[in-house]
Amino acid sequence: MYRGSYALFTHPIKLNEELSSLGYQLGKIPVEPPISNTDSIIQDLSIDLQTNMLHANSRRVFTGLNATTFQSFWHLINNERKDEIISTVFNMGKQNTEIESYDVQNSNPEDIGVKPMAWDLKLTASALVETAGNDILVRIGETIGEQSELYQETERKLPINVGTLRNYYRRLTFNIPDGYKVTNAADLNM
Repeated sequence: MYRGSYALFTHPIKLNEELSSLGYQLGKIPVEPPISNTDSIIQDLSIDLQTNMLHANSRRVFTGLNATTFQSFWHLINNERKDEIISTVFNMGKQNTEIESYDVQNSNPEDIGVKPMAWDLKLTASALVETAGNDILVRIGETIGEQSELYQETERKLPINVGTLRNYYRRLTFNIPDGYKVTNAADLNM
């Protein structure tokens, strides 16, 4: 919250055995680059044409402060609460995601600031696939979860506090069913 702000930095000064004090200087608190706090999602997506279900093998990796948030408490909560958090963090749009299985790595306090926290999940979403005649409509963008709203109708009155600069990386691989072709693929390139 205070990164990038000016601060008073003090350091001890010892003139002799009997006389010591504090020296100081004004400076800016360093700001970490966004790459230090990364949220990465790598997904392999496929459709079950019989049930119109979207299946995802997903790997999500948090580094830096993104990871420390979870690493600081993950070992303290019970499995029921872990399942609730996983359901919220890995929801693929409109609370329609079933989490079939998950595995968590580097979730202990000794991993804080040392190792990234990673989840490997198998997910199924029931509301991201629609059929329209012979066409299949897939809402691939929703597989990365709900995004922050960037626009608002009223004029902003207060400044934005970003807090921590973050880096987001997303790689989605969609397996096209046999006999189908993709239209509007360029719309996904962001």
